[in-house]
Amino acid sequence: MTGWIAPTPMRPLGPPLWFFFAIIAFLAVAGLLPLLVPTKKETPEEFWRGMLYINPDDPALLVRKRDGIGYTVNFGNRWSYAVVAFIVLMIAVPLVFVAVVLHQSLLQPHQISKY
Repeated sequence: MTGWIAPTPMRPLGPPLWFFFAIIAFLAVAGLLPLLVPTKKETPEEFWRGMLYINPDDPALLVRKRDGIGYTVNFGNRWSYAVVAFIVLMIAVPLVFVAVVLHQSLLQPHQISKY
């Protein structure tokens, strides 16, 4: 067939396997989050700095938001920065990977198979 572009061995077809593992890891962490939340209902007002909750004496990693629905990170807990870094990496790594793959594919000319 003339004009047919054969897939190269370096380019996998379909999403990479690490993408599925990342989704599974994210769902596992999201399922464990309620276990990290304390049972007390309200957080002291003096530890709120705008939208941030900073209380080094509170062992909880996640606390209920002061306004609205959901939870926020206790930046007084030393593990909060690891959680924020994990979330940033979950967003940045796929974006960098896609940028590198697109850059490499633009540099390589398309090969036309003679078969």
